[in-house]
Amino acid sequence: MRDRAAVLMRAAGPYTLVVLGLNVAAVLQTRGNLDGVTVGHPAGPVAALEEFGVQRSLVIAAVQAGFAGFFLWAARRRSPAVLAATGAVTGLYWAGLLLVRWFNPVSDLPVEGFSSPPFERLEPGWYLPSLTVVLWAAAATQLAAVVLAVRGSSWREGGQGSRLLVAGPILAVAAYAVVNLVAIRLATEPRTPADVFGSPWNDASRSSLVRRAWESAGLLGRWLLLVGAAALPVVVLGRRMLRRGVTPGRLVTALLFSVPYLLLLALFTWLHPLSDQMNYDDQSGYIQQSPVWHPAALVVVCVAAVAVQAVALVRATPRT
Repeated sequence: MRDRAAVLMRAAGPYTLVVLGLNVAAVLQTRGNLDGVTVGHPAGPVAALEEFGVQRSLVIAAVQAGFAGFFLWAARRRSPAVLAATGAVTGLYWAGLLLVRWFNPVSDLPVEGFSSPPFERLEPGWYLPSLTVVLWAAAATQLAAVVLAVRGSSWREGGQGSRLLVAGPILAVAAYAVVNLVAIRLATEPRTPADVFGSPWNDASRSSLVRRAWESAGLLGRWLLLVGAAALPVVVLGRRMLRRGVTPGRLVTALLFSVPYLLLLALFTWLHPLSDQMNYDDQSGYIQQSPVWHPAALVVVCVAAVAVQAVALVRATPRT
C-alpha cells in the first residue's frame, strides 16, 4: 500500500508539466487572439500578456516543481515524521492549486491604463475547463496518496501536544477577536484635532465614526465565523488525540486542517476590519483614528498561533 502511495506522490511531477503546457499554450493562443485588439493603445494588452503571462507561467511551474520534489523525496521514506510533513505540505499544495486556478497566467492580467483587460474574453475557450480538470485531478491524486500512506502506517502514541492542539486555536481566535474589538472601540475616539475635511469634530462626524465601528464589528464577526469554522476540526482532533492517542490518520488529518486555519488567520491579519483594504471608501477619517499598535498586535497573534500549532504537531509526531 505504501508502494502505491509512493507512485501516486510521484505523479505531482507530471501534473506540473501538464499545467505548464496548458499555460504556455493558452498564453500563445491568447497572444494570437490579441492581434488587432486596441484598448487605449495597441501594444498594451500584448505587452502585458508577454511579460506577466510568461512570468506567471514560470513562477507557477517553479512552485509546483518544488512541491513535486518534496513528494518525490517523501515517497522514498517511511518515518512518522515524513508522513506528518507530507500531510502539512499536502495542505499547502492544495492551497497552491487553488491559487493557480485563480491567478492563472492569462485571465485578469494587470495592464497599465486599462480598467477592464480583454483577456477573459480572448482566452481560449478550452483553457479554464482543462486547467480546472487537471488541478482537481492533481488534488485527488495527492489525497489518494496520503490516504494510502496513512493506511500503510501502523502506530499509536500518547497524546503529547494534544492539549496545545485544543487550546492553541481557541486562544488564537479569542486573542484575534479581543485585539480587534479593542482597536475598533478606540477608533471611535478621535486622535486628531480635526476630521478628514479639516473641520473640528462635532456630533455628526463623531457619529460617523461610531457607525463605521459597527460596520467593522460586523466584518469582524464574519471573519471570526470563518476562522473559527476552520479551527474547529483541529480542536476536535486534538481532543480526540488527547483521549485516545495519536494515530497516523488523526495526526495527518490534524495537519491538513491546520493549513486552512492558519492561512485564514494570516489572511485576516492582513485584511483586518481596520485595514485600508477593508475601508477603501472611507470618507469619515475612521481609519486615521485606529491605534498604531493594532496591526503589530495582530501579527504577534498570528505568529504565536503558527508557533503554537507547529510545536503541538511536532510534539504529537513520533520520533521513530
